Amino acid sequence: MKSKQMIKLGEINENSYVLDLGCGYGKALLDVCKATGCKGVGLDLSESNIEQCNKYAQNNPDLDMKFAVGSFTDVPRKLKEEKFTHVFSQYAFCHVHKELLKIFQEAHQCLRPGGKLVCFDYMGAKNGEKPTIHIIKHCYDRLHFTYLAGHKEFKEKLQQAKFEIKTYLELDEHIAFAYNLLGEAAKTSKVLKENGDPLWEDYIETSKYARKGLMGQNLFVAIKNA
Repeated sequence: MKSKQMIKLGEINENSYVLDLGCGYGKALLDVCKATGCKGVGLDLSESNIEQCNKYAQNNPDLDMKFAVGSFTDVPRKLKEEKFTHVFSQYAFCHVHKELLKIFQEAHQCLRPGGKLVCFDYMGAKNGEKPTIHIIKHCYDRLHFTYLAGHKEFKEKLQQAKFEIKTYLELDEHIAFAYNLLGEAAKTSKVLKENGDPLWEDYIETSKYARKGLMGQNLFVAIKNA
């Protein structure tokens, strides 16, 4: 579903050349290439992730996909020279939001003029409040977050990196609804965390934080005009 929304809003098609930053196991890029017939490259810091990505590529020889080990805070020079039509990312930047401006500047260098940055990401508090002990316990620790930018900071950093924001959707209500459903399902199934605590508590509390504007999610498309 996420990839379909990003394809539609980002206008990714068979002529697109997509760079997936923080590609993980490569499933998102695989979905995009399958759906559109575009050409794609995935970048991830984990060598084990890239090994799995390469298996996806080998099992789908009809798709034009390549993968490389590297950081999206310091994209390899060879990739910057490729000049992609789209830079794409799902829930990767959230792990290093303190370097958000640097990430956007790196993405900007990877795009050709008129290219688009298309991203789904987790958000912090709308008004910039620091996370409480409870938010850290029920959400940040579970998802390995140290700092999350809010929507305002996110937009400011995009503009500082010389992107024009074409579409910016605040999906806080969406994440609240989704986590509430997950919480109810986990409670019914009595799913526990590794330490034996009930997982459903984390999900339900995250839902509450999102409804209060203390956690969130976005989907945006930003354009490189120069």
